[in-house]
Order: sequence, then structure tokens, then C-alpha cells
Amino acid sequence: MDCKICGRKVYAGEMCSCGEKAPKIRGIGVAVNSIICGFILVITVLTLIFSFSLRQIMKNDILQNTLNDIDLTEIEVKDSGKNVKLDKYIYDNYIADERITVENVDNVLRDPFIKNFLIEKLDGIKEHIFNGGEIVYISSEDIIELMDNNRSLLYNEVELDFLEPDKKELRENLSGLDKLYEFYKEHMTGWFMDSYVKTFFSFAFVVFLIVLLVIILAQWVLVYKLNERRMLKALKKYSIVFIVPAALIFIPTTIANLLMPKSLEIFGDVLFPFIIISGALVATGIILLVLSIILADSRPVAASEPIMTIEEINEETSEPKNNVENTNDNTVETEIKTSIESIEKDASDDSGISEWARPEADASDNTEVDTEAKEQVAAVNTDMTENKPVKSEFVFCTACGSKNRRGSKFCTKCGNKLRS
Repeated sequence: MDCKICGRKVYAGEMCSCGEKAPKIRGIGVAVNSIICGFILVITVLTLIFSFSLRQIMKNDILQNTLNDIDLTEIEVKDSGKNVKLDKYIYDNYIADERITVENVDNVLRDPFIKNFLIEKLDGIKEHIFNGGEIVYISSEDIIELMDNNRSLLYNEVELDFLEPDKKELRENLSGLDKLYEFYKEHMTGWFMDSYVKTFFSFAFVVFLIVLLVIILAQWVLVYKLNERRMLKALKKYSIVFIVPAALIFIPTTIANLLMPKSLEIFGDVLFPFIIISGALVATGIILLVLSIILADSRPVAASEPIMTIEEINEETSEPKNNVENTNDNTVETEIKTSIESIEKDASDDSGISEWARPEADASDNTEVDTEAKEQVAAVNTDMTENKPVKSEFVFCTACGSKNRRGSKFCTKCGNKLRS
């Protein structure tokens, strides 16, 4: 918008160089738009991080490879506030027979049947998400079947014969898995939810989120432009909001990966996609923020001109006028005085001129001369009143007062010698 005082370009809510503050037009609407854009931006960034990361984890079999490489006996768990290894934890809490040792528990954990079972389930989930296979779940019956299929191993290592009472007790202990499956089957297997899950892991959804980020930026900037605000301010706000959610994922995952216990370092592969995508988004936000600051500082600054108030402008305007008037008045006054002195001097010098050189002027001539002289004086006075320098195209005879063209040597009426 233009400043109402000096007419210079000024943005809404900013102070003009003349000291006039521009009003904030549609301030509430612009603020509400910024809040909505910021909220959608945060949700979009978080969704993009999780969608991209989980897609990479499932698509590249990162969980399967991690489980295949991990040593279950080296996993540490919390027991009474202390970190103990998984085999020791199982032995202390679930083994009551003194004939069974920790080494027997190790042998069971090292056997691949547990890993193979989990990897098979993960492969089924991957097939369902990307290729439309059947829904995969884990129930208490799956665990019982797993134990029953490996009965000989359990008996040889821990002398556990997996009988019907053991199966019944195990079903009761694993009832939570059955309830979870029932919930999943009732609420998560419908067409809508199933389609949503598959969409969440699709590459098209990742592209859609990236396009949405660009649309939010374009809309934010456009609203600022249409409401007479600096577009770079919208870019700056966008970049700050863009950085915050990405940093909330990047910083904890990076710290967790660096400080992860040695026994769990294998899980760093699972965190790696989160670190990569969140770090890339943080870097993008920082680039946009720096760009908005640099462009704001490099904007061409208008040549500084002294801005005057109305009173100063009037004073500045009136002073030259007064000077011109004074100059014109002095010039005219000087010329008039010079002309009068010249007329008086010529009159005295020509008083002795012989009568034959001066034709007698009758009364009508004198009247005509007086009238012309009065007209000239009136013209001079008018010029003085209008503050214009007087420069007549005619000269007057000092003897008879007749008007002659400037440059004439002698009066056309009386023949008197004229002064140029």
C-alpha cells in the first residue's frame, strides 16, 4: 500500500520512513490463516516422517534383518531397577526347577525357531500391505502351536513336557493377544481402514505429502501478498514451523542411536530411516529460513531522501518565492529609479535646445503623452504586483514622451536623441 502522508510504498503494520505507521488490513483473517497453515504443516511434516520411515523399514526388510542378526541372549531388560540379560531374567522369574540352568535357557533362546516365527509374521504383514495378501496377526493359539512344534527341544533343554494343562495356562496368560486381535478384526479390517493403512505405506502418499508442503507454502505467501504484507515474512514463519516437528523427531532418534547400549546397537538400523528423513527436513527448513533472512537483508533500499513535514514543506516552498519576489522588486525598483534619474538629467540637459529643434506640442499631444505615460506606469505597477521583472519593448522620448521602439536612435515625433 502507499503511505497516506508521503505516498511511498509501505507494508501493512510497518512504519514508513516519514514516521507514519501503515494500518494492518484484515489482521484477524491473516492471523487465522497463519494458525491453520501452521497446524496443517506440523501434521504434514510428522506424517511424512512416519510414512516414509515405516515404508522404508517394511519395504527393505529392516525388521526381519534385525531380528535375524540379533542375539536374544544379549538383550538386556529391566529387573527391579537393574539391567539384566534376557536369559537371566527368564531363569530368575520363570524357572523353578534347580536342575535347569541359565545355559539351558540360552540354548532355547539361540534356537532359530523363535526368530523364524517372528520373521514369518513380518513377511505376512509386508505382503498384506504392499501386495494385498491376507491379514496377519498373532494369537495365543499361534504361540501354543509354536511351543507344541518344538516340544522335543524344550524337553531336552529344560525338561518341560508341554501338556494340555500347560497349554490352558498359557492361553490365560496370553489372553491379551486374543483381545488385541478381536479389536483389530472389528475396527481395523474394514474397507476404509484397510485402504488407509495401505495408502499410508504407499509411495504415492509420500509424494502427496511433499506436494501438500509446497501448496501450504504457496498459499501462505499468497495471502501475505494479497494483504499488503512482506512475502518473506511468510517464508520465515513457514520455515520455523517446518523445522520444529522435524527437529522433535531428529534430535531424540539421533541421541538414542548414539547412546544405545551395545547389546541393542542392532536396532540402529530401525532408527536410521527416521534419522535420515527428519534430518533432511530439518536441513530443508534451515535452508528456507536462511534464504528468507538473506533475501530480506539484500532487498534494494530506496535512496534516502529527507522527509519533511507539511510545515517544513511550506517553509521550504515559501522561502524561494519570497526571495524571487524580493529580487524582482529590487530589480524593478532599481530600473524605475534609474529611468527617473535619466529623465530628469535629460530634461535639464535639453533645456537649452533651440526652439527650431523642438516642434511645439499642442494640448492634445500633451494629453496623449500623459495618457501613454500613465498607461506605462500602470503597466509597471501591474508587473510589480505580479512579481515579474519589467522589460519593455519600447523606449520613451525624454523631451516629448513619445513611444519609440527599443533600439531607435532618435524620437520619431520630435527628433530628440534617444538613450538606449
